[in-house]
Amino acid sequence: MKKLTYVLLLLLIPSLMMAQSRSINKFYRMHKKDAGATNISLPGWILKLGAGIGKRYVDEDEKELLKYVKHIKKMKVLVMEDGNTVSKEESRKFMNAVRKKGMQDLIYIKDDETNVSIMVQEKKDLIRKLLIFVRDEEELVMVSLKTKLKMEDINNLIRDAIGPKLFKKVEKKSAPKVPQA
Repeated sequence: MKKLTYVLLLLLIPSLMMAQSRSINKFYRMHKKDAGATNISLPGWILKLGAGIGKRYVDEDEKELLKYVKHIKKMKVLVMEDGNTVSKEESRKFMNAVRKKGMQDLIYIKDDETNVSIMVQEKKDLIRKLLIFVRDEEELVMVSLKTKLKMEDINNLIRDAIGPKLFKKVEKKSAPKVPQA
């Protein structure tokens, strides 16, 4: 009986690993053909090819950003404009399902009717999945990346995007307060 239990457990583990992105894939498939929806699904090699070609036509700052593309294994983008067909309730259920599958909030911003969530799933100090989900009354944007990024890469990307001065201010404000004797 114990052998049967172990065999079933071993067969179940790979399906649990695949289930971690099942919620994202289900949401993507369900809405990619909605009216006003634009969807893109690209493998990493196409992104790398595009980045290689793009390096010739961008300035030095943008070249720095393109170096992170080599860590992306797959990208899915879903954009709904001019009347979002996804209800608030459906968005809430989707986000809860993603959290249950092991993704954690990195950044969450709520401003009036706009919600922005950036979520990650880490494994062995690498960010394996990155989800950006932006929703308001008129638009919805979902970007799902399978990656091999380090948190340091994300910090560098943010630093490059917002500038070192602003990054230092944000870093100081978000650093944990350590009691001093």
